[in-house]
Amino acid sequence: MRRHKKSKAQDSAFFWSPLRFLEHELPAIRKKSQNTVASYRTSLNICIDYLEDMKGHRRERICFQDLNKENLKDYLVWMGQIREWSPKTCNLRPTVISPLLSYASEECMDITPGFVSSKTISTW
Repeated sequence: MRRHKKSKAQDSAFFWSPLRFLEHELPAIRKKSQNTVASYRTSLNICIDYLEDMKGHRRERICFQDLNKENLKDYLVWMGQIREWSPKTCNLRPTVISPLLSYASEECMDITPGFVSSKTISTW
């Protein structure tokens, strides 16, 4: 039986491997401070927790495809209406997603449509 090969957008191993984004890309290439890297890590973990707790995704199986426009919009609503975070926090927390998707789309064309789609979310 022949199995279809997953695209990298659907591959959870590929999702977790670019966390090199936090360890290398942000501090070495983009010259971000360790405080900024820590803030990005916290924001990304909150988004992953949301996908796990609210969307039912298993953490170890989360992939770039899960960072789709619908999930990201729902994430914004969850932060504002369920968590009742301030508008400033609701706009700050997702700021890690766009650069992460940009970085990943540079590594793999499969992710480019998700990155472009995420750019159309107006509050980002």
